[in-house]
Amino acid sequence: MIRISWRSWLVLGVTAGCLIVLASRWKSPTPDPKSDPPFVATDSVDHGYVGWSACAECHANRVNEFQETRHFLALRLPDNHQFPRGFRDGADVFQPPGSPVRFELTADGGPRLTATHLMTTPEVSTVSPIAFVYGAGAGTDEVYFTRRGDELFELPIAWLHHQNCLGAVSFDPHGSGDLSRPLAPQCLQCHVVWVDFERGSLNRYGPFETQLLGVTCERCHGPAKTHVEHHHTHPLEKTAAHILNPKHLSRERLMDLCAQCHTNTVRYRQPPFSFRPGHALEDYFRVLEMRHPEEDRVANQVRYLKESRCYQQSEKLTCITCHDPHRKSSTDDPVASSRSCVTCHPAEDCGERSRLPEAVQGHCVACHMPKRNKVQVNFETADGEIAFPAPRYEHRIAVYPEAGKEVVFDWLGRQDGEENSSRRSEIAGELTAHWGQVAESARKEQRFLIAIDAYRTALRFGQTEELSGGLTDVLDRHKRSNEIWFEGEHLKRERRLDEAIAKFEVLLTIQPNLAKAHLELGTLYAAIGRNPEARKHLQTSIENDPNDTGAHAMLGWLAYLAGQPAAALEYYRLAAEIDPWSARIHQMVGQCLAQLGRWDDAAQALERVLTIDPKHREACRTLRQILRERFTTEDALPRALQLVELTHGRRGELLLALAEIYRDLGQISDAERTISAAKCAAERDEPDLLPQIRALESRLRSRGFGKK
Repeated sequence: MIRISWRSWLVLGVTAGCLIVLASRWKSPTPDPKSDPPFVATDSVDHGYVGWSACAECHANRVNEFQETRHFLALRLPDNHQFPRGFRDGADVFQPPGSPVRFELTADGGPRLTATHLMTTPEVSTVSPIAFVYGAGAGTDEVYFTRRGDELFELPIAWLHHQNCLGAVSFDPHGSGDLSRPLAPQCLQCHVVWVDFERGSLNRYGPFETQLLGVTCERCHGPAKTHVEHHHTHPLEKTAAHILNPKHLSRERLMDLCAQCHTNTVRYRQPPFSFRPGHALEDYFRVLEMRHPEEDRVANQVRYLKESRCYQQSEKLTCITCHDPHRKSSTDDPVASSRSCVTCHPAEDCGERSRLPEAVQGHCVACHMPKRNKVQVNFETADGEIAFPAPRYEHRIAVYPEAGKEVVFDWLGRQDGEENSSRRSEIAGELTAHWGQVAESARKEQRFLIAIDAYRTALRFGQTEELSGGLTDVLDRHKRSNEIWFEGEHLKRERRLDEAIAKFEVLLTIQPNLAKAHLELGTLYAAIGRNPEARKHLQTSIENDPNDTGAHAMLGWLAYLAGQPAAALEYYRLAAEIDPWSARIHQMVGQCLAQLGRWDDAAQALERVLTIDPKHREACRTLRQILRERFTTEDALPRALQLVELTHGRRGELLLALAEIYRDLGQISDAERTISAAKCAAERDEPDLLPQIRALESRLRSRGFGKK
């Protein structure tokens, strides 16, 4: 057989270490889906979901009510309920100021988005049919998905309900195609019940079952197939069997049920879409803790609720204390929204009650859970304005003095009389000062999005040159930061590394604590061999964003390259704690352990890689080498069989290893059968492996077996 020395494997490990960061940072054009092999289902076991229509057979009234909720409408077909609001007959043209791309949205013949690059000669257009509308129905923003083969992409255009206009997400003006981005399961998981996702891929999915679109019955009650079958065969039985009723869960498990989507669950511990109601969320996700609200990944209500005294001093308060998941929300009615509050807090407990106008004394939510913008997600409108999505309620229930003043300010605006007008002006001055201070503090910390929102809020209550100037300044700095970022990324893709370094250094003069800029500089300095500068920036990146695995991984690579596998292992293990479901990181953990001679631990780490990504070629190669070089033939056989099962018998490298082990054990018929399977797998996905397979096949035919 062809043997590869461990020195060669170290070189491969170094290369893999580079790719952990460089491949994730150097974005390449979207691959042609035709070049990928057919989608392979990840689970051979029936998932057990039947869809909401099966529930409606017995629970028609409940399902009919539920169809009006935002959960039900979280992901829908474009012709479901209503047409996408950004599309109409004919064509609607949208182009952000200075954008090199013009977008045309058309509805006739089915909704589609055409992106035309204006800087090319001739102009190049990409047409993307709208496969799904992503949002939560009326009153919320809409994002559009397109499908190419088995891959799902998010298009860069959205309909903004609050602004009643189209907006574009921040996109790279140097990009190509329709500027869409691959839709990872972290985004999709909270808008469907279940879909088959190809492990190891970025955005490859099996067929979508219409009945499983949206967040419907089985997302909270669990897969219902056995329940439905049981009651079809036992129609007189009235006790629900083989189904979970969330009201019987412990408080913590009930909160986990909501937290799977309403908190920062964006790092997996287990396969995507594998969480089931009643299980501990921490077993399936690593929940990220953010330092600032603007860093939240879209929604984080559960964390903030748990930080509330109301939650901490109650044994019963949960999300469903206030939210009925089966009925349309009444959040637009401040009195209705506050009814749950008075079940625990008598009206006379409010210390401000006597000082509030009688008409707003029951507005508990408006004062203690005020609506605020979530600035992490933002868009650019046709007039160049930065727009935030529809505001959401603050779920850290507390006393917010400025919120109470805002409630009174709005009420006074609907009243007549000089006294009311005078009091309103007084409150306006107080709110202007408050939000001005928030804005200025955020500006000094280079938290530009928070500063923009706070300046706008302050200007709502009072116009001053200082506030207007501050807003103009942070808007300019935010825009310039984005421009420099994309210019640096473009230079990096062009391999003009010195110029890219200069760009990112300029960016740090605007935002000195921008973690991603320090990470880019650490990566670039490492690429040109300036390791001391690289380490300095990578450490600074970690200080400013402890949740980013890239800096830990790059520091691990630098240690690995310097011949320090133990130090490298510690960095990669830190990265694996942050992102437990990263095949690339676990691959490097395995490489480090192998270099340290810890073969059994290395094999376990690499098996974890194949659990995450059954197609991971590097892990297969390394495991084959370990099995052949570092285990006895008898010990290697059960491990090789397990690895072949883990990868569904589709990886030629592991099948070849198994065939070699069978040969060494003298089990020639098993070896021949396995080598035949290896040849089929290699012809499909690993053609460069065929010479080794044919060589072994030839030796088997001549009965020239035994270790060479």
